[in-house]
Amino acid sequence: MKRGYYVSFGDRTSVGVDSKIEMQVKELRKYCEVEFIKQPKKKRGLGERILNFLPWIDNKWDYDSLFIKLNKPDFLYVRRVEAGTNYINFLKKIRQRFPKCKILIEVPTYPYDKEYWGTIDVLFLLKDIFYRKKIKNYVDKLVTYSRDEEIWSVPTIRTQNGVDVNKNSLIAPREYSQNEIHLIAVALFQKHHGYERVIQGIGNYYKKNNSMHRKARDIFFHVVGDGPERKKYERLSQKLHIENRIIFHGMMKGKEQDKVFSECDIALSVFGLYKQSSNYTSPIKTAEYLARGVPVISGCPESAFRRERTRFFLEFPNNESSLNMEKVIKFYDKLFFPEGNYFIREEIREYAKETVDIAIVMKPIIDYVLTE
Repeated sequence: MKRGYYVSFGDRTSVGVDSKIEMQVKELRKYCEVEFIKQPKKKRGLGERILNFLPWIDNKWDYDSLFIKLNKPDFLYVRRVEAGTNYINFLKKIRQRFPKCKILIEVPTYPYDKEYWGTIDVLFLLKDIFYRKKIKNYVDKLVTYSRDEEIWSVPTIRTQNGVDVNKNSLIAPREYSQNEIHLIAVALFQKHHGYERVIQGIGNYYKKNNSMHRKARDIFFHVVGDGPERKKYERLSQKLHIENRIIFHGMMKGKEQDKVFSECDIALSVFGLYKQSSNYTSPIKTAEYLARGVPVISGCPESAFRRERTRFFLEFPNNESSLNMEKVIKFYDKLFFPEGNYFIREEIREYAKETVDIAIVMKPIIDYVLTE
């Protein structure tokens, strides 16, 4: 049996990332002997932290203690951190000591450069840009959720984010309604989520129908979660006088979150990737939505739907334009009438098992690790 290590840097990650790592390790362990290492940051004083901004200093992680933990690995799977001189030396030592070890680095977001601009972290980006060019000398594969066949002159394994479908409960279907449509988004709201496009679209829809004295459908947007963009969404809904239609639930999980899902018809993915100059995404949330049997609307192409066009996915342009609610209504009506919610939810869940289940998305990685 192949023996390897899964390395994640940092002592603090999000619940979603921790869950993803747990699923990946569990799947790898079905085929290999895998030790999981969560490498914490080095304990540094203020002076050392300031020095780390210098291009030739790389003191954030203790690579020496990590290297000592490795015992004749057949493979090493590492979640990416910013490249620096010690990081490259760490990879070089592995290649020299264990020449047959397959080194894979997961790049969760690519491209990512624009995320650093406008912050002091841009200094780490400049360091990263310089040193990541050297990765090609030591790394066998980069695991990416993008469509790139090669990154930094290293061949990629292209996959997507996935979930354990069986651990996500199928949402009880809501009856088709000619009067109401309920949308839902679950996230820790960041700029790239772009839900202001949804709120603005709902505001435009009611403004247009009111001016024409035309009866409008009741559209509600359930915002589940928290984050730095929430206040912005709240202010926008107040400005557009649609506070009664944008419902902020705060952080929820378990049965409490299931209950809100059971009251909703369509889930919303991401609508602000244009802010990062990115045009393709693989969010874990979309995989969770599909596992629950919920149709999805997004503001860009998504990996979960790259194999075929599905009737339960609606894509809007990847720009700052507001969502056209008339298109959303047509999508809802075509999907749920006259067939009903139950059969659609079953169909979507089966699709999830075939495309975003963790066993499916990890297969190309496992296949590569197991090859001689």
